[in-house]
Amino acid sequence: MVNKKWPEKLTIHVSRAHIAEGECRQPTKCMIRLAVKHAIGGHGYVKVDATGIAITRRDDYREKFHWPSARHKAVRAMIAFDKKEPVEPFTFVAKFQRTTKIVKRDTAQVNRWRDARKAAGRPDKRSDMKKRIIGLAA
Repeated sequence: MVNKKWPEKLTIHVSRAHIAEGECRQPTKCMIRLAVKHAIGGHGYVKVDATGIAITRRDDYREKFHWPSARHKAVRAMIAFDKKEPVEPFTFVAKFQRTTKIVKRDTAQVNRWRDARKAAGRPDKRSDMKKRIIGLAA
């Protein structure tokens, strides 16, 4: 069954503008991430690394596209981009699969859990977005 709202296959066009706007080794500013974000209408979570593309564009499930091989043109372009080598625009098709179910948490409940961890002397679980190390998000 084809879901017109959330198609499983997306054609991703990485343009010169995405390449120019992107930043090397920055998962939040990756040229492929910018192109995927554009392809899904600008909303949702997108993470790109050498394992594939993870997105959250729906309310019920997260989705993942796994690169068919490490030699995929997008992987090679991403690694070259992270090495600050020149990259030409390219296009590829990503077929996403549903992965984990999204569970909405009550903000007050999460804050109570954080307060309890702090009171017990355990560090808060918040983390900073790390840089990508040539292809892999750390």
